[in-house]
Amino acid sequence: MSKSIELADKARQMFREEEEEERKVKNSNDPRGTVGVRDVRISLSLGPFGATLSPAQEFDGFYPPPYGPKAFSDSIRNATENTEETNCNTFGDDREAENESIRELARFHYERLKMVFEDEAAWERIDCLAFETVPLTREIVAIRRAVGMLNERIADSDTRRHSSTRSRESDVTKPWWISMVFPDGVFPEMTSRDGSARVSVRDVVSAATTTPSLALPRPSGLGINCTQAEYLPNLVSQFDDGLRKTLSLSEGSPHEQYSPLLVLYPNGGDVYDIETQTWIKRPGESSEKQWAEALRASCAQVPPSQVWSGVIVGGCCRTTPMHIRSLKETVLSDESWHP
Repeated sequence: MSKSIELADKARQMFREEEEEERKVKNSNDPRGTVGVRDVRISLSLGPFGATLSPAQEFDGFYPPPYGPKAFSDSIRNATENTEETNCNTFGDDREAENESIRELARFHYERLKMVFEDEAAWERIDCLAFETVPLTREIVAIRRAVGMLNERIADSDTRRHSSTRSRESDVTKPWWISMVFPDGVFPEMTSRDGSARVSVRDVVSAATTTPSLALPRPSGLGINCTQAEYLPNLVSQFDDGLRKTLSLSEGSPHEQYSPLLVLYPNGGDVYDIETQTWIKRPGESSEKQWAEALRASCAQVPPSQVWSGVIVGGCCRTTPMHIRSLKETVLSDESWHP
């Protein structure tokens, strides 16, 4: 992980050097000298616990004990309809097991955060933390708890006293977001063991934002990733409504103290086959320009200066530089994006 951060920082430095050279040339031809160097920030991508499993469970959230009720079973999935066995990711009414799951998931996420924080050079190089592709509300709560544990460590004076070589500048918290995954436009977490009912978007937003405290901080942003762009309009509307209701805001009211960023970076369109571990091209898939326009239209639903402090847009799996270029052109051509 530290090596990846180091390489990202080197790429940033190279980009800035190239930008600086271009800026000098452009400003030499511009008497106003207004061309500046674009800011580049490094976000540390941290996936869910399910990404460590085989087969990967980012999209289903079937975690083994104590992280979940039971591990994914291929034999259960292929069993006849008469069997009572099902793959399940909910504890139902077993609050004790659910709380233990949250504790263990929080420990998992904290250990990764601690590893990066203790590498002073790596911690200084990153600008923000991105907890991505999260499929369960209890993991959302666990991530908040893990960040709270890290913040407590950073604030602890013992950190500086026992690490005399560490600079005060490196003992700082980072902005962070949690983005959730919605395969087929639906959150993976079940509310019934047979999978017939799912957790609502409002429950997802509530898990990310309610009962804030030093031990359970709210994220700087929340949103959606690794999801097809076609589902974003409906999901964005539900996120907006869910946050308003969670914060007890009525339509048109100014935002309160807490005003997170909305983070949206959908997939490029291909569909991942878990069995073959390959990406499958969908028939009649839209162009990069259509993808960018769909993302722009989703963002247009977000009322400015109300519950969201801003919007971050980008691309996730199977997006290419062409997708991002089309997105940039679409954003720059839309006057509503510019204050």
